[in-house]
Amino acid sequence: MPGDSRLKPSTQRAFGSRKKRAWNKKAPATSAPSAAELESRPDPLDLPGTSTDDTVGPSSTSETLRVDAAYYSTAEQAQRVERSAQTKTVLSGKSATQRKFDLLGVSAECQTGDAGTDFLLVDMKVLNNFFAQAKCDKCDAKSLSARKATDKEYGLAVKLIFSCSSCDFEKKQFSSPRVSGTATITPFEVNMRAMKGIQMIGKEYEEVEVVAKSPPISSDKQSSKKIKKKRRRESESSDV
Repeated sequence: MPGDSRLKPSTQRAFGSRKKRAWNKKAPATSAPSAAELESRPDPLDLPGTSTDDTVGPSSTSETLRVDAAYYSTAEQAQRVERSAQTKTVLSGKSATQRKFDLLGVSAECQTGDAGTDFLLVDMKVLNNFFAQAKCDKCDAKSLSARKATDKEYGLAVKLIFSCSSCDFEKKQFSSPRVSGTATITPFEVNMRAMKGIQMIGKEYEEVEVVAKSPPISSDKQSSKKIKKKRRRESESSDV
């Protein structure tokens, strides 16, 4: 009941006529400028901070940055198209693995020779039996053991944790060194050698994962998931 005198003043205002908000008000009607006003206005190009050349820089009358669009000539567009076609041709002649090696700055050919590192397959039980005969340097007890870090498995390379059950001795070391390269993070040498060996018989990374699962050797779970999705898509497309 708007306007009822029996209600409190605050209630009357709350349920009275709706007030117009600032954003809800209509803009005042504006009249069109006359011909004399249009003639007296300066040319926008004559104002300070404007330019007709293709320059990029802040305006002298404003703090905003004005960026002009860059237009390529017909010759420049043809050069860009030709360069793009050449790049696609070069990439099409390389496998995805080789592209990754080029991106990391690592050469697979230089790793095929003897790099001073020997690899062999050893059962973890045999390895622990060997360490059980050695004494701990800290407590002099024969209670050393080795285990894999489940959160640090990269292909065939894993992080090994050497610890003593009698004291707090613990040391961590990867099972393979990394190859030399210019990138911040380079691949492990054991993965490079396994990849190169499989490629020499005409296979790809999927076969490396299959071989790694047979002994079983730790494999990259993320890559295995991608391979399963890829094979599922291929099987679905072949059924269609």
